[in-house]
Amino acid sequence: MFAAAICAEASPDLKILVLEKGAKPLAKVRVSGGGRCNLTHECSDIRTFIQNYPRGGAELIGPFHHFGPTETMAWFDAHGVFSVTLDDGCVFPRSDTSEDVINALLSAAGRGKVEIRTGVEVAKVWKTANGFEVQLNPPRPSLRSGHPSHGGDYVKSPPPEGCPQGGVGSLSRSPPAEGCPQGGWVLI
Repeated sequence: MFAAAICAEASPDLKILVLEKGAKPLAKVRVSGGGRCNLTHECSDIRTFIQNYPRGGAELIGPFHHFGPTETMAWFDAHGVFSVTLDDGCVFPRSDTSEDVINALLSAAGRGKVEIRTGVEVAKVWKTANGFEVQLNPPRPSLRSGHPSHGGDYVKSPPPEGCPQGGVGSLSRSPPAEGCPQGGWVLI
């Protein structure tokens, strides 16, 4: 949802699709940190910061150099969620409620063209020659690159400037780029 919110702000005309396994968007955020939502951990050294991610930490170095803890706190501050840092470095909303985090994310996403589909589980994502294919669970026509007659949707255009690169957080439907099929989906 965070990637969708950032992309919606960077490109308000971009159509973005968020696939959410749960019945309500951001349900896990609502209960995280005992209902307070630990926003991040205060740490200016990214190599130290990624040690908190035992699986996939090395892959996060690049993205965290572009948007790390400092940028995360600044984004939430700019959206009215002021933070407090505890002695152990954990950063929480000053209000001590995850509802403020949820409201900020949904509000930012709502300023763009973000569609949230709940009850949709992503089983697998893989790279194809033309983009990515997303397999849903239970199986349904997957979101995939290719031609509409193949079923599913496209994953073909590059992410627009200002949007995070890579990851599996959400899919965004972009205007067709030159040489791309009409209205391709972009994995962000």
